[in-house]
Amino acid sequence: MTNQYRKCVGMMILNAENKILVGRRLDHPSGYWQMPQGGIDDNEKPEEAVWREMMEEIGTNNADLHKISSQWINYEIPEETLKHLPWGKTYRKQNVDHKLTYCRCFCCLG
Repeated sequence: MTNQYRKCVGMMILNAENKILVGRRLDHPSGYWQMPQGGIDDNEKPEEAVWREMMEEIGTNNADLHKISSQWINYEIPEETLKHLPWGKTYRKQNVDHKLTYCRCFCCLG
């Protein structure tokens, strides 16, 4: 993994009716909608980051962990989007867990 990757966690939060929580981005003029996600801090485990990010993103972490992805997902963030993100000049890629992202995904039941 290069320093152009930003490690992050993504979460799919389902309610009792299996509806998925999405929110409108306030930091991008497009008003895109997305599921909660956020960066993993230094020395933080993905399983810790998901609860911290959930609290930061939606104001609660009152959910049960249902499933964790078995692999990290890499993705590339479009140049147009990177221009509007506060970390867009530092990280070009993300690894999910931002041009490519490295991310670990979690499914939570709220």
